[in-house]
Amino acid sequence: MRHPGLPLLGLLIASQPRLAAQWSLAVEAAASYYGGTSRNGEADPTAFRPHHPTSLGLRGDRRFGRLSVGVGATLASADLIAENSSVGAILKDALDLFEVAPEVAVTLGRTGPGLAVRVHAGPLIDIWSPEGADTRTRTGGQVGLSLEWPVSRRFAGSLRGSAAVTASLFREGELPPGFERRAMWRRSVSLGLRYRL
Repeated sequence: MRHPGLPLLGLLIASQPRLAAQWSLAVEAAASYYGGTSRNGEADPTAFRPHHPTSLGLRGDRRFGRLSVGVGATLASADLIAENSSVGAILKDALDLFEVAPEVAVTLGRTGPGLAVRVHAGPLIDIWSPEGADTRTRTGGQVGLSLEWPVSRRFAGSLRGSAAVTASLFREGELPPGFERRAMWRRSVSLGLRYRL
């Protein structure tokens, strides 16, 4: 055998639980706030943007010690709001969103078998379906920080905060005169339950 140490190395790696890859599946519910998106040039600017959607998502990942790679898929329904600092008008259930979010995560630290802190980052693919208009796709990126704690041998709970940015969901000519499209920022907080396969 040209490399007699390779089988032994393979056995050592396989025998280490921290190095063994783990698959997991998580269900997440998130509340989000959107900023940017559009505005006009008045002294008290008015903006059109999605309004406080609640989303439900499914995320799968594979973990290799401190590193994990995964992808999430999310569905959300949102109102559309036109608001300034003093008043707002809401169009109910005007927007549907399907999002795909690949990501890489790194464990920053943990307290033994208990609480784990992770940082997440990755691209976003957002598919918006406004009521009465054509579907449009926007791309961007997000970063986040999560806390995870064990619930049982295979289940773990999580709390995640994240920030994301994409291009405006509006197309040229869709906004009233005097409005301009702007980058769309999102802040989200989510609760999740992960099952280790």
